[in-house]
Amino acid sequence: MKKHYISGIIIFVLGTAFSTNVFAEGDVVRGKAKYKVCAACHGANGEGRKNANAPRISGQHSWYIARQLKNFKNNVRGTHINDITGMQMRPIAMTLGTDQEIDDVVAYVGSLNGRGKHSGVKGDLQKGKSAYAVCATCHGANGQGNEALNAPKIAGLPDWYVERQLNNFKRGIRGVHPKDIYGQQMRPMAIALLTDEAVRDMTVYVTSLKRSSISKPVTVASSSKAVTSVQAPVSEPLYAPCASCHGSEGEGNQKLGAPRLAGQHAWYIERQLRNWRDGIRGTHSEDLYGIQMRPMAMTLVKDSDLEKVVSFIGTLRGKPSKSILQGNGDSGKISYATCIACHGLEGEGNKLLNAPKIAGLQDWYIARQLHSFKKGVRGSHEKDVYGMQMRPMAMTLADDESIKNVALYVST
Repeated sequence: MKKHYISGIIIFVLGTAFSTNVFAEGDVVRGKAKYKVCAACHGANGEGRKNANAPRISGQHSWYIARQLKNFKNNVRGTHINDITGMQMRPIAMTLGTDQEIDDVVAYVGSLNGRGKHSGVKGDLQKGKSAYAVCATCHGANGQGNEALNAPKIAGLPDWYVERQLNNFKRGIRGVHPKDIYGQQMRPMAIALLTDEAVRDMTVYVTSLKRSSISKPVTVASSSKAVTSVQAPVSEPLYAPCASCHGSEGEGNQKLGAPRLAGQHAWYIERQLRNWRDGIRGTHSEDLYGIQMRPMAMTLVKDSDLEKVVSFIGTLRGKPSKSILQGNGDSGKISYATCIACHGLEGEGNKLLNAPKIAGLQDWYIARQLHSFKKGVRGSHEKDVYGMQMRPMAMTLADDESIKNVALYVST
């Protein structure tokens, strides 16, 4: 895995960041009265104050501010023993007794226009930009955010706050509560920033993004187009978050580590979604992509929603991509003879043997899964019966070269 693009996929859920929209049901006048308590730290204009550890909140999307206030109020955020500033915020949120009071405060915050100050975090802007290319998938090329993907606006956040939240996610101070689904999505992204330097590089680039109005369309930079998988509107809302990585037609995206879904058997996709949702898959500490995927599956709380997504994926027509691995397909063909019994001569799969279709999968993805099975990253959970069957098969592949050869052959 390459940290410079994995690290970028950052669905920050950072904390606060900037728009002029407000909740229609919120009352600005009532909200202003409630906000007097908030102003002591966040400032009269929502500009934030570093010496009070309070980030800028002016201009953030209303839906995001409301969600964070409810998270603080309901003990989803601000309960970790090392989250000092979160614990300070929690009792303040608890003074908002009703959803109406939250809406009122959010409405007033939406009327503020304060600008925060940076503290001078030092980093490599170009490295941060390279890493951010994947973040653009959810947060936007200009950091404007995307409600459909539950990604807040991050352009305009103070650098000290961005750095702190990235470190909080990385260290498990934030994004570990079982009800913090979006925080759980963010945590593995932050973990992929392997060093303090990488965190600072990302921080410097994020805080360089131009403030843009949420109500206006934003031009996507060409550097982000190459990474973003949503090339066309998605007609099924439940699939929209999936499309950001797997593509509008389920074609997959190597830069995002997302495999092709189009053409896969529905029964297999459903089983894997359930495995992620139930913690059978995506819980191993080294399964970075699985950890990213699990909270996505957990948003499909109802079986009917899960089945609807599976059904929609069955309509997708994304084409297989070209092979990128260097290997010996003829040698791979010889090794594949063992796989035929379950996966079929043409890799078509066999439901009776619980063997998925592997024809049409990208070679890099096949290789990654074979490595995961071989190392015990996958197929080691006691309830992953079929994964445990697959693991000894992968272990017969003696080295990386053997794995590449099989992956190359299967992908053809």
